[in-house]
Amino acid sequence: MKKNLSSRRSGHYISAVICGLDIHEESTYVTVLGPDGNVLVRGRIPNQDIHSFLGPIKVYKVAMEVCMHIIPMYRRLVEKGYHVTVSHPKNTRCIAVAHIKSDQVDSRALAELQRLDSLSRSNVCKMEHFARKIFL
Repeated sequence: MKKNLSSRRSGHYISAVICGLDIHEESTYVTVLGPDGNVLVRGRIPNQDIHSFLGPIKVYKVAMEVCMHIIPMYRRLVEKGYHVTVSHPKNTRCIAVAHIKSDQVDSRALAELQRLDSLSRSNVCKMEHFARKIFL
């Protein structure tokens, strides 16, 4: 006899809410995708307000591309318990060669690649090692 699984939510990442962040110095363009890949919410948010924006939405995973401004954002999101993936832009080819290049398109592409578990990952040193590297 088959069990009715439609009433239960799977713990698998593809059934979770995923967020793509296109980070800049003062603000970030956010695209949040639902389990089915549809856009739940998107917009430009000040960097300091990202956690208060994402908290009520129950985002499971966050994707961002390497840039000069990701370290403070990465640190805050990891401390708040988000599963953060940092993508290397050289390996995120679909964003690099896009004909339409905008923050909205980039954050959507990052969220979609994260949702499909196809995001090329960049190494980010652990927070305890990061402080030591700065000191040296």
